[in-house]
Amino acid sequence: MFEMVYFEYPKVVSFFFIFLACESLCKMRLPAFYFPHTAQFMKQTVSQSKLLLLLKWLGITMLIVALMSPVRDEAIDVEPTEGYDIALVLDASQSMSAQGFDPKDRQKNRFDVVQEMVTSFIHERQADSLGVVVFGKYSFLASPLTYDKHIL
Repeated sequence: MFEMVYFEYPKVVSFFFIFLACESLCKMRLPAFYFPHTAQFMKQTVSQSKLLLLLKWLGITMLIVALMSPVRDEAIDVEPTEGYDIALVLDASQSMSAQGFDPKDRQKNRFDVVQEMVTSFIHERQADSLGVVVFGKYSFLASPLTYDKHIL
């Protein structure tokens, strides 16, 4: 599960030691300095909860792990095969929302029918690398050329 996992910024773990030093050296000041009678009131109502202590340190630890930026590398060996590079250009404009394009199911709009056709086309092209460009009001690259058919 944790194979090929490394941290991008491993030196951030030093922040954990800073938190430990602050916990032991920086004691919380009692509000009795400002309000003389609240110290007795706080002793009776507020207790040191082990759950709160656990949640505090769990939160600090998770924050530091997140700042260390864990990265998982997966080696994907895809050897290029003899095939074509095909870019599929799909129209996603307002005109594709018109219904009645499929004679079997009149409720489907044009874009749904085109998606079905493109899906079957992608599954038939085993040795080719495919990419998808979608345009409507603006055009954007949905997927660059790839051999991975699951992404498409």
